[in-house]
Amino acid sequence: SFGDCGHQTRPPGPAVYAYRLRHQLSGSEVDDGKCILQPAKITTVGLHEFETSDMGRNTADDSGRTFAIKRLFTKDSLSNSLIQLNHYATKSVEEHEKLFQRGHLHGISHLNRRKRFHDKRDRLNRDTCEDDAAPAFLKRRGIASPEQFQAYMDERRALD
Repeated sequence: SFGDCGHQTRPPGPAVYAYRLRHQLSGSEVDDGKCILQPAKITTVGLHEFETSDMGRNTADDSGRTFAIKRLFTKDSLSNSLIQLNHYATKSVEEHEKLFQRGHLHGISHLNRRKRFHDKRDRLNRDTCEDDAAPAFLKRRGIASPEQFQAYMDERRALD
């Protein structure tokens, strides 16, 4: 996950170019994972769980290892060896604050939620490393700049 990378307000251009300082997980830390599902195979959806017609309550990592969904966010179930999904968890300080002000569905008190929000932002801004995986991926596909990325996205939107 990426923190605010020092941005007080939303920086110009796509997030993959503006946010490049990724939090490095410590040995005891487990961060949230993201799941890729085939919509046609989803049979049940919960807040943080799902069930599919072909795997039931099991899931697989990016190398094909399968395990029970309840182990989804354990240290041994998270992998980015074949695919990396960047999570821009807080974006700029201003955007993070707007997200907080929107409220929350869970019954967490305002003060407790504010502390958790700020703790997460602070954690993501510590122990960072430069991560250019997304820009490198785009460059390998002929998109070498924020301007080319924007032009590509504009073309895709025009097709919709």
